[in-house]
Amino acid sequence: MGGAALMYSMSKYFGDRQRETIDRRLKRMRERAYDPRIQLVDRVNQLEDDLGRVLLLVQALAETCIAKGVLDRKEIAQMAKKVDLADGVADGKLDPQTVRPAQPKPPPPAATPEEHLRKLEEEG
Repeated sequence: MGGAALMYSMSKYFGDRQRETIDRRLKRMRERAYDPRIQLVDRVNQLEDDLGRVLLLVQALAETCIAKGVLDRKEIAQMAKKVDLADGVADGKLDPQTVRPAQPKPPPPAATPEEHLRKLEEEG
């Protein structure tokens, strides 16, 4: 076998092996994407990441207020106790529903023509 043929043969072999490796990885990724347990773990990881970012922001804001003399630690603790009771339970945390804007109630369903006529008769 000549040098060029050998190089082509080796190139084809390694190319095929690389494609097989990529195909196996893609298959695992597809299986993982449709596994509800993996999706749940990914969601928990996202929530933990979000929580870490929120904690960093809250801590930075509190420390900035203290450093600038806007608030002291005692005032922050007092406000935390007050806000803790906003959801009706002194448990050291706040129910997210307490701070979410209220969802508007959907309008009542429209009356049927029969119901409307009946109501008019009752009023008149």
